[in-house]
Amino acid sequence: MSVSGWRQLVGIFHQYTRLAWISFLGATLLCLPFHKIFPVFPLLLTGLFALLSGLSGPSIRSFQENKRMLLGLLLYIPALYAWYISPDKNLAKTDLQVKFSLWIFPVLLAMNPRLSAKQINRLLQAFAAATVLFVLTSLVYATWQYLHQGYDAFSYKKLVAFTIIHPSYIGMFIDMTIALLLLDMFQPIHDRRWLPRKWTLVIVLLLFVFLILLTAKNAMLLGMLLLVIALFNYVRTTGKWKQAALASLILCSLLSLFIAFNPTARERFTILLRYNDVSYENSVNSRAETWKAVSQLIPQYGWKGAGSGELQGLLDRQYEQNGFDLGVKEHHNAHNQYFQTLLESGIGGLLLYLLCFGTGIWWAVKYRDRMLGAFLLVFLFSILTESMLKTQSGVLFFTLFHAIFLMQLPVKRD
Repeated sequence: MSVSGWRQLVGIFHQYTRLAWISFLGATLLCLPFHKIFPVFPLLLTGLFALLSGLSGPSIRSFQENKRMLLGLLLYIPALYAWYISPDKNLAKTDLQVKFSLWIFPVLLAMNPRLSAKQINRLLQAFAAATVLFVLTSLVYATWQYLHQGYDAFSYKKLVAFTIIHPSYIGMFIDMTIALLLLDMFQPIHDRRWLPRKWTLVIVLLLFVFLILLTAKNAMLLGMLLLVIALFNYVRTTGKWKQAALASLILCSLLSLFIAFNPTARERFTILLRYNDVSYENSVNSRAETWKAVSQLIPQYGWKGAGSGELQGLLDRQYEQNGFDLGVKEHHNAHNQYFQTLLESGIGGLLLYLLCFGTGIWWAVKYRDRMLGAFLLVFLFSILTESMLKTQSGVLFFTLFHAIFLMQLPVKRD
């Protein structure tokens, strides 16, 4: 075979492997809201075809253009250190395995030419559509249970019992979808809007209703914050403050009425007033007990870290000393990614986290990238009450969107 024929064959191979990894990346985003295990399979195929595509394409030039995508590797360094200082390396190895995609996925994607704005738009649409489909599936399944079995599944974990994802993670996915829909409604992500504004508003209202049923309080607060930011930006750019105020009043009234007439949602909110009730349902008081134990461990382990293999045992013993039986029984982690990182890898690990997130925020502001900014807001707010990077769902969410949004930043020429 001639040199030109070989190059043509390699070019065709690169073209089809690139199409394959983009397609499997879309499949990963479609699976993400439904299950924490299912997305792993298309993600593995995404990595395989991204590797083949990168090796058959201009990988060196692509690395130069996509070097910002390697920012996420900073989050893997504390995990390596936490493994290194752990006496029980086998136990600590689990954390490295969970966080493996934090470094391998950005490297593999950085080997490939950048995605076009249209391709990124399609990937975001896939995730948003999957999240809405998940919400509808949950509501339909809960309705079927009520009609055929008389079982009220319209609340909290019962609403999403068919999946093994915690409601806090589902709330984060919904907030990300709300952010994308609001961005598209007020400033189209691509050449044209995904949907007419009235349909976007209907979907956003549906997602808010689901958050109320789910009663993921942090996600609800974040959703309201996203809405306030979107309305503020709308008023600032159009001057139509009366329409924005009316829309806010209508939305708040509808949601308030829904809470008032939904006994389960109302109970989940009123339980917060029972300060001595430390239960799974009263997550605020449970987290207060968790963070009390964390604060007692920080003076001893906050500087150098305890290691990822030892921290849970330390927390369980502290819970036992404090009489927090639920924390011992369910092996609560720090329920805050910043605290989790500080206790596992010390102040150095936390500083690397802050450097990674701070750099992302700087780029979002510098390039006025609203999508990157919205993603960072959703993630950084969500990890205030959950150690999101201790689970596969949280790691995949961060890794996928962080890489996608960094890939679309303007190319930095040396």
